[in-house]
Amino acid sequence: MLKILTAAAVLIIMITTAQAAEISTDFVGEWCFSGADSIGHSYSLPSWQNGECNQILSISKRGLNFIDKKGGEENIPCDVTAVQYSKDTAPSGTGYTTKVRTKCMIDGKSKAIAYELYRYKGTLWIKD
Repeated sequence: MLKILTAAAVLIIMITTAQAAEISTDFVGEWCFSGADSIGHSYSLPSWQNGECNQILSISKRGLNFIDKKGGEENIPCDVTAVQYSKDTAPSGTGYTTKVRTKCMIDGKSKAIAYELYRYKGTLWIKD
């Protein structure tokens, strides 16, 4: 009986102390699409755009949301399931990298997608 109670107490502690995967605040914010190439897509801060921001990547601590205002308000929400984070500091500034596993709702279906995000100053690169 004591072993069962001890196991139950350990399980309760593990459940209550487990944290959900979160994206670093270094990436959180609204990002405007600025281009694409064979490696991925680039985004920049809205203040770096010329007032035109129709394709938006909205990043919160718990997820990504791809919004396309030009294409009829398409909205692709992605919930974060796992995160791996690193940073590299040089004299010119700090670059941040995160690998994110998500579950995205695309056409009413849940799809697992892994992204790699890299931020340097006001620019964000993302590849999947």
